[in-house]
Amino acid sequence: MAMMRHRAPVAAGLRACRKTKPMIYFLIALFVGPLLVSMYTRGKFQTTYEESQKVKGAPELTGAGVARRILEASKITDVEIVEHWGLLPDFYDPAKKRLRLSRPHFRGTSAAAYGIAAHEAGHAIQHRAMFGALRLRISAIKVSQYLSPFVFLLPVAAILAHMVSGRIGVMGMFVAWAAVLGFNLFTLPVEYDATERSREVMDRERMFRDSKQEKAIYRMMRAAPFMYVSGFLNTIKWLISCLMPGRGKG
Repeated sequence: MAMMRHRAPVAAGLRACRKTKPMIYFLIALFVGPLLVSMYTRGKFQTTYEESQKVKGAPELTGAGVARRILEASKITDVEIVEHWGLLPDFYDPAKKRLRLSRPHFRGTSAAAYGIAAHEAGHAIQHRAMFGALRLRISAIKVSQYLSPFVFLLPVAAILAHMVSGRIGVMGMFVAWAAVLGFNLFTLPVEYDATERSREVMDRERMFRDSKQEKAIYRMMRAAPFMYVSGFLNTIKWLISCLMPGRGKG
């Protein structure tokens, strides 16, 4: 019962929003548009990842090995490749010159592991080339993964503390959601650029001779930019499930 009382102000805010038609149209444009785009990109990433996992490479060549080959061919010798667990398992950190890969991608021998590792290696190439937009990409990922829960929970806390009305609080959540998601979508060109830089190196060095394997790796590399959008949507899904008025009944 106490939980239901805490959610009541949020539900009241949603009802207030529905009473104002112009506000509804604004929220549809700001919220639903990016949501549909993000759902499409998430589906594309997951489908490609599952298909690429079925294509196996040489047992002695891991994802970490592919990343190392790309970096060496690009004359980059000062980047450390490490196995990592955490909120950002697959991530190139330019501040530490460290390329982090999750265990399945660090040790994996599938086209999925090769594609993800190659994509992250592309960011190291961008860093070496002093690609300015890389900083924007790093900021977008960190905001999405680390700050998005707080961005959405703060308006809820403000409603529960009666600091703002339910309608303003709900609008604040929607605007924050659209801003963070839009920021991520805006950086997708940076991700595509990283993929193309790695692909150029792989083509030049002829790293993979099997055409089926090569096509699967390249498909995974092209889909890799969407994995951060997928992770962000998982965070949003969890937050929405916590805020739904009917959750917890029984």
